[in-house]
Amino acid sequence: MSYRLGVDVGGTFTDLLLISEETGQTFTAKVPSTPEDSSIGVLNGVARICDESGIDSKQIKRVMHGTTVARKKNGKRYSYQKYICSGATRGDSSCRRYAIS
Repeated sequence: MSYRLGVDVGGTFTDLLLISEETGQTFTAKVPSTPEDSSIGVLNGVARICDESGIDSKQIKRVMHGTTVARKKNGKRYSYQKYICSGATRGDSSCRRYAIS
């Protein structure tokens, strides 16, 4: 059986959604984000969702990733950057950044 994984890295939490490509069954997980290195939070989330759903991470065939990062500007304003990456499990990942002031 193969699965698709969606990951949303936020400032406080990293949310994951795992979907069976064959049955449509879904699993969710939430772990603390790790601002010093967001990949740590993502990997912690992958470990949790695989453990809770009882699947092997090798069964994940596609990964979709998005993140919203807020940064202060001049102490008052915020700029949000949205990153969307696809194909990460195939070795041909491409990311696009969308900035919203």
